[in-house]
Amino acid sequence: MRRPEQFFSHGPKFFVISFFWVFAIAAVIALTLSSLLTRAFLQLEWENTAALVRREVQLVGADAAFARPPGAHGTQELVRRLTEVPNLVRVTVWDRDATVLASDDLSLVGRRFPDHDGIRSSLAGRVVSGTDLGRSGPLSTRTTIETVAEVYVPIFAGSGSDIIGVVQVGKAAVGLFTTIRWGTILIWGLSLAGALALYLVLIPLLSRKAREEKLAHQAFHDPLTSLPNRALFMDRLAFAFARRHPKQPLVGILFIDLDRFKLINDSLGHQAGDRLLAAAADRLRGCVRPEDTLARLGGDEFAVLIEALPGLADATAVAQRIATELRAPFDFDGREVFASASVGIALADARSGRPDELLRDADLAMYQAKKNGKARFDVFHPSMNAQALEHLELETDLRRAVEREELRLHYQPLVAPESGRIVEVEALVRWEHPHRGLLGPGVFVPIAEETGLIVGIGDWVLREACAQARAWQARFPSEPPLMVSVNLSARQLQQADLVDRVAAALRETGLDASSVKLEITESAVIEDSETIVGRLLALKALGLRLAVDDFGSGCSSLNHLKRLPIDSVKIDRSFVEGIGRNPVDAGIVRAVVDVARTLNLTVTAEGIETPEQLAQVRALGCDRGQGFYVARPAPAELMSALLEANAMAPRPIIAPRTSTLPALVTAPQPA
Repeated sequence: MRRPEQFFSHGPKFFVISFFWVFAIAAVIALTLSSLLTRAFLQLEWENTAALVRREVQLVGADAAFARPPGAHGTQELVRRLTEVPNLVRVTVWDRDATVLASDDLSLVGRRFPDHDGIRSSLAGRVVSGTDLGRSGPLSTRTTIETVAEVYVPIFAGSGSDIIGVVQVGKAAVGLFTTIRWGTILIWGLSLAGALALYLVLIPLLSRKAREEKLAHQAFHDPLTSLPNRALFMDRLAFAFARRHPKQPLVGILFIDLDRFKLINDSLGHQAGDRLLAAAADRLRGCVRPEDTLARLGGDEFAVLIEALPGLADATAVAQRIATELRAPFDFDGREVFASASVGIALADARSGRPDELLRDADLAMYQAKKNGKARFDVFHPSMNAQALEHLELETDLRRAVEREELRLHYQPLVAPESGRIVEVEALVRWEHPHRGLLGPGVFVPIAEETGLIVGIGDWVLREACAQARAWQARFPSEPPLMVSVNLSARQLQQADLVDRVAAALRETGLDASSVKLEITESAVIEDSETIVGRLLALKALGLRLAVDDFGSGCSSLNHLKRLPIDSVKIDRSFVEGIGRNPVDAGIVRAVVDVARTLNLTVTAEGIETPEQLAQVRALGCDRGQGFYVARPAPAELMSALLEANAMAPRPIIAPRTSTLPALVTAPQPA
């Protein structure tokens, strides 16, 4: 059924249609009233005429003449007197055998009409008109002074009930039609005026009602997908908690988040993002029952409320249907777009707490599904809540870590496998938590990425690393100068003022840009856009070096190495770990080295932990080596001692082609 606001959205078309229908209804009412009025008026006329006829019969004493032969004086005198009455014409007197006793038409006197409808009907004892017999009525002879209708008046003997005859008279049109015509005009005028007044009053009321319903709909529905919004979803969730059935008390929520939506939205534009959300909503509608509630909570997040849930298997079946539906590509003007979803499932029984807690649990399960690889579903477990609380506490503490000077930088050297000399150091951030001790980046960097704190932390790391590298270059001069590499997060790459921030750090520390290498993760490279490539080109224009970190750990292609303005690739430790045992890993490293040589890129092997791996890296032609076997990450003080030993040693600290190579820094540090 169409809603009222849908009619008003058509503008003038609605008003024309509504005007037509209102006046059509008014016309029907006017016709009905005029017909009823005409019938009532005519009935009154016939009764008055019948009274007049009976009075004249008594005055002339014509009732005795009904038993006489045709042409008797009494009946003829009755005809004469009735013809003198204004508007009465064609008077005929009949006896009960349907014989004409007297008439203003003398040719009818003495004739008998046994099949006459009017006579037969009036002999039954009632006044009959030609209108009742289906003859011409007043509306068919408006323009002529002719008989408009015949009236058959039964005449009773004395005061008894025996009918002795019938008097037929005709009522002329003069006066009668004038009354009916003006009465009809009055009825039509009043009906149309009333319709117009009703229209002028009704339309504003309907319009107001439609606006109120539209505002109410907008308040509780998402304008893009027309799905219930968060407010309506929470209201229905609270109602579902209140009416849980003892035999089927389970209430389930599926929290759905589209994977890679931000990438699609940023690369194809917000219009394409909106089309994806609308198309995804249409597919999700087909995955739930009519009695379930599908809502868009905001952004790329949807939720499904399932009441009277038999068990967990039914909720997972819905999640499977959702995964299947979203697996098919979306077609946007010939372009195929793929968008999977991560789904979190949470169930509440009769003993569960508040509705908002159930939604929170489903949200936590959804985030767990994303952490576990996306495009999957996970079911809430109470341990997730503890992890979330820990996550929140760490986030709160991390917001104050910079101002409290709790962040630390450790450095790990990179050596040239052929010479064994330290040619580069990588700056790695640590957090000296006041209660948890020294925390590695794997604990807090994902939180910083998620909250955006990584931007401020990244600025601090870059300034500190550049300042320390400048001090080391002054203390331990070499040719080429010692280089420092700093990790650049995907969140930092998205900052419009990234180039200005990096340039400011170089100006503040006085370090030459050619001594700084920025490492970007492979995932950030995969999700590149023209904007990000433009920022990388701007960084290159400053004179910095760029490297792809953990190359091979994701799904990047060699095409990225050709398109991006990079100087170096760092082979992921997973390949270096197996080069001494797995010929496939050795083949992959050799292939990467060959491609890098073709593209004039340097290659760094990460994760060197044994002398055999160092020998393999050297044999495969890698330009740099890094790993625990070379040295663990260490604070600046210990790294200074190592650099001093490296500079003063008459021969390389790492001897080429040696089978034993002690760790340069043996103090245990977080990886």
